[in-house]
Amino acid sequence: MAHQWTLLEKVISVLGPLKELTQKVSSSDAMAADVIPAVTVLHRFLTRETDEDHGIKAMKGTLAAAVRTQFTDVEENPLYSIATLLDPRYKNRFSPAPQLLQMPKRC
Repeated sequence: MAHQWTLLEKVISVLGPLKELTQKVSSSDAMAADVIPAVTVLHRFLTRETDEDHGIKAMKGTLAAAVRTQFTDVEENPLYSIATLLDPRYKNRFSPAPQLLQMPKRC
């Protein structure tokens, strides 16, 4: 029984950041500039292995794969890339590839 409570505490520690980021990007004052950093931080959190991962390693792997699948093209979207680049809070920490910053030609 104690092992199950410990496992649940670990699950809560993994799901906590997911809840926090979901609430942040779903709020009425959310900004497009927050999407790439949120996805990047979430992916790093889920792929970082720690000694505390015993029993939840598969769950973290599944969540990381789902984040990768759902947000595979987010960094290639000019709206998010340019918004993140121009936001002073991120100061080039999440810089997109230079080719993404080229403005599309108008017909």
